[in-house]
Amino acid sequence: MRFNRLSTLQKKVIVFGLFIAIVIVIIFNLYSLSKTTISSKSRASEISPTINPCLQKEKGDANCDNFITTTDRDIWREEYKQGKTAQLRADFNKDSLVNYDDYRVWFANWKK
Repeated sequence: MRFNRLSTLQKKVIVFGLFIAIVIVIIFNLYSLSKTTISSKSRASEISPTINPCLQKEKGDANCDNFITTTDRDIWREEYKQGKTAQLRADFNKDSLVNYDDYRVWFANWKK
């Protein structure tokens, strides 16, 4: 059967069928790709090591930007005022308290 001998309606039906088939293939491939990407991400998170982003915390870095600044002191001050409800971001000596011992740690390392 030659394409030229078909009626206009028959040609439109064939073209429409091909169009639908292409759309189905594209949707299937996108679905498969998204499923693979999600499973790859979950596997990657299972095997990747945990990295401590706050390398200077024990030296007084409350906001974990790797710099000891007055911003860290301000965080210490706010947590000191909160008392037992503090988040302990400013617990530099890891005694589960935010107190003047932590301030001393911050002050000793500030401007170094």
